[in-house]
Amino acid sequence: MKLLRITPIAILTCALALTACANTVRGVG
Repeated sequence: MKLLRITPIAILTCALALTACANTVRGVG
């Protein structure tokens, strides 16, 4: 396992999670 291969995927997943969280907060708010 190479960090260089995992890092972009981790960043993408984190970004998607943050976006989904923000959308949920906006929808509830």
